[in-house]
Amino acid sequence: MWVGVTRIWNDDVLCICYTHQPKVVFIADGYFYKGKRIDSMAKLADLVAHVPSIEKMVVVRYTMPDYIRPSIKHVRNGVHYDDFVAASRAVAKADDLIEFEQVPFSHPVYIMYSSGTTGLPKCIVQGAGVVLNHLKEL
Repeated sequence: MWVGVTRIWNDDVLCICYTHQPKVVFIADGYFYKGKRIDSMAKLADLVAHVPSIEKMVVVRYTMPDYIRPSIKHVRNGVHYDDFVAASRAVAKADDLIEFEQVPFSHPVYIMYSSGTTGLPKCIVQGAGVVLNHLKEL
């Protein structure tokens, strides 16, 4: 099961992550709000410290130019997305095939949380239809 949380960092995000006990977390280096770049890197160490289940923190470059790699020295088990993908490809063998299971269209795929701007973040369970729509938008 995948879980997605808002780009706005607060204690509610820590609570959500602690509740679901994720093993791998993908996070952007920051986000844009009203035209300003907001850095997410400072919050990563807190997230990893408060959620002991995290085995890998994958940092995706989103707000920084390609020639800048954000420092992840302070993030336990932190890895840049490019390195994560390269390591995964190096481990994979040619005969390793992903096995797909056919599930109903409404089968839950991931949990997304609302931004929490009007109260606590609300859980929204997304099915395969939403994933197909995301692929269409790429």
